[in-house]
Amino acid sequence: LANPLTFISMKKIIQKRCAVGAIAAACLFAVAGEAFAQAVPDDATINFTGTVGSVCTFSNVIDGVLGHDGNRVLNASLNSASNLGTPGSLDLNCTGPVEVSVSTPQENGSTTNLLSNADVARAAFGQTDGVLAFRDKNGGGNTSGIMAGPIDQTFSVGMFIEAEQPIPAGSYNYNVVVTATPQ
Repeated sequence: LANPLTFISMKKIIQKRCAVGAIAAACLFAVAGEAFAQAVPDDATINFTGTVGSVCTFSNVIDGVLGHDGNRVLNASLNSASNLGTPGSLDLNCTGPVEVSVSTPQENGSTTNLLSNADVARAAFGQTDGVLAFRDKNGGGNTSGIMAGPIDQTFSVGMFIEAEQPIPAGSYNYNVVVTATPQ
């Protein structure tokens, strides 16, 4: 049998080596655990904002035709009861609210300029069920109207001239400017 002292010394050596190995293994697991603890995911939120304004377009513009009452009136009214001619029309498409205004009738190559001495000269914008905007030569009237959008409708444009004297024979040509201002 071997020397009991040798056996005890060997036992101590093995215990020491096991203790050193256990400490090394524990340190390895501790270091590895710390490495994984630092790999926590991070995130950031990116917000996007923007503003889209109203955009308006006119299309299908159709000219009107003035009617004559045989005396002092040229008319293409929106009101069919008093209409001698045919109002013009246009389609208005707006993606949001819009303010619509209309100009007074403007001379555009008539044989006689009725506008300079007319009692009444006005233009109107609207539909058969109501006028949204009108303007007369003296600056009166509801010159503009605001409509909530979106809009995709057909509107009429009319005009009316009442002269001081009977209207002479000739060719009469006027225009009216409709402006759509997105809000």
